[in-house]
Amino acid sequence: MKVVFLAPSFQFPPRQGAAIRNLYWLEALARRATVWLVTPNLNPDELARSGLPVRVVAGPAPRRSVPDRLVDLLAGRADLACRLWSPVLAAELGRVLHTDPPDLVHIGGLEMAPYLPVARRAAPTARVVLDEYNAEYRLQWSAFQAEGLNPVGAVYSYVQARRLEEFEAWVLRQVDLVWAVSEADRVALKQLAPEARIELLPNSVDIDYYAFEPLGQREPAFVFIGTLAYRPNRHAVRWLVRRVLPAVRQAIPAAELWVVGRGPGALAGVPGVRAWGEVADERPVLRRAAATVVPVWMGGGTRFKVLVALALGLPVVATPLGVEGLCLKAGVEALVAPDEAGLAASLIRLLQDRELAARIAVAGRRRVETCYDRRRVMDRAVDTYFDLVRPR
Repeated sequence: MKVVFLAPSFQFPPRQGAAIRNLYWLEALARRATVWLVTPNLNPDELARSGLPVRVVAGPAPRRSVPDRLVDLLAGRADLACRLWSPVLAAELGRVLHTDPPDLVHIGGLEMAPYLPVARRAAPTARVVLDEYNAEYRLQWSAFQAEGLNPVGAVYSYVQARRLEEFEAWVLRQVDLVWAVSEADRVALKQLAPEARIELLPNSVDIDYYAFEPLGQREPAFVFIGTLAYRPNRHAVRWLVRRVLPAVRQAIPAAELWVVGRGPGALAGVPGVRAWGEVADERPVLRRAAATVVPVWMGGGTRFKVLVALALGLPVVATPLGVEGLCLKAGVEALVAPDEAGLAASLIRLLQDRELAARIAVAGRRRVETCYDRRRVMDRAVDTYFDLVRPR
């Protein structure tokens, strides 16, 4: 089987959810198929370090100026639908599809869907699959609802949600298969395109790389993982600092919030907050902490940060949306609370009751091993691709 794999970026080691998912895809596909990777702004050194046996087509990263964005806004186009379009990359993609026709074209994320017409024209017999990292229109609706105190953000999300509904529905109808990362996203996508074939492919995690380690003695710290360049993460951290951290520190004065990810400069000097920034390997930091917190109020899909913590044996405290799409038993494999008071109380419980924390850690790791081992998940997905391209 020959596969052309379109990705919005390539990182190694991967530092955010889409990059992790794409790396697992590429590793699984490359074991059983010939793979072309098509992505903007590729770093050759990172690809070399990954050791992936793939062929590569890369183009310059698209640069959109303020006037470009204004034109898209006035033209009624969704921002996401224009973000990664590059005529140079489109021409290179068309060349590869003509000269080495694939059996299947994999589109990683809705941002890369503008290249769908190129794939259909240049490889008319290939099957085309869209891997939806989120139901994007649903993500923007959740952002609109969560931005009560930010009218500019709320208006932006409202406009984008309406435009994404139309664009996303069009894309879903043009492809042969769509992957959704959660049942909630699958249902939301089905509402846009009832006739589309939409199947569930959960996020997964490398349970050997993120090896379990018993809790033992840990620092009284709870960790938030994620780049603050991503709007839902910024919203979550602001909410944590203002509404949760003070209550936790009132009960446990030594408690700290650790923020691991790119862009935490604004948190410098905030009492009780340690901004680690982007680290090459988050595992040593997480193995020092007592818990991880996922206070997500906007977004969709499922969160790798939860799977990483569970695999390592780090107890998770989250909002319902933070663990949405993951088959976790509340109170057994994670503590789930709907508001700031509940999150603060759950964090205090874990920091004070280490036996409870240890039980949750073991149960969470067991759930990951059973349902979210990336080798099992991705092997089943590749099997589906072989079935899809088999002559009918």
